[in-house]
Amino acid sequence: GNRTNLYCVGVAPSGTGKDHARKVNKKILGASGLDDLEGEDDLASDAGLIASVNANPAVLFQLDEFGRLMRAISDNERNNPGYMKNIATMLLRLYSSADVKFKGKAYGDRKQTKEVLQPCVSVYGTSVPGHFYAALTTENISDGLLGRLLVFEGSETAERQRPKPMPVPPDIFDATEWWKKFSPSGNLGSVNPVPEMVPSDEGAQDRFQELGDLVDEQLKLITADFRALWTRAEEKAYRLALVYAVSADRVSPVIDTDAAS
Repeated sequence: GNRTNLYCVGVAPSGTGKDHARKVNKKILGASGLDDLEGEDDLASDAGLIASVNANPAVLFQLDEFGRLMRAISDNERNNPGYMKNIATMLLRLYSSADVKFKGKAYGDRKQTKEVLQPCVSVYGTSVPGHFYAALTTENISDGLLGRLLVFEGSETAERQRPKPMPVPPDIFDATEWWKKFSPSGNLGSVNPVPEMVPSDEGAQDRFQELGDLVDEQLKLITADFRALWTRAEEKAYRLALVYAVSADRVSPVIDTDAAS
């Protein structure tokens, strides 16, 4: 049931180029005519989030000032309106609904209730360390939000670079064009996706078993509040291995030992 949707957060001080990766993603999608796969740059409400996903079930949200968003959706902040706090709930549900039908809130007018079949929502957020870590609470851990995030910390003093402007490299453009046409479900793929299964070999299964044993050891040692950090570890590893495998060989992908490692 694992898919390729990931929630990533880049944490680094101001002036270290956190916005560059977002610009690269925008250039790649734009050059390939896939601008519709990029969601809004900010989330103002849970209803807005679901409306965006309903319009484009496969979507990438690139969010600057992610630490401020974490604080805005925190239950600990009494003055935060409900429609902001509910963003966290929707992000939790969307992450885990990639292989099923997602159903939004129930309204008196049933036409307003949003249903999305197998949403593939990815997030790339960036933040300075102070805002991000100050916004974290035990609730973020116990409710599973932090456990779903892949947090990448940048260097305090990044080496200065003077990159030259360049177009999207041909190999990346070719790969994007290939995935643009990829539709294992045929013409009905956008209505009823039928995913292609990617097998894993024996070496990969051994590596995942090692990780599973490590997770079981950690779960015995830590308190209940922090269990959610480990319970998602295997799931995130599977998703990363899946992304690795289909990137290495998009025609006949296999999750091998390298992908699992």
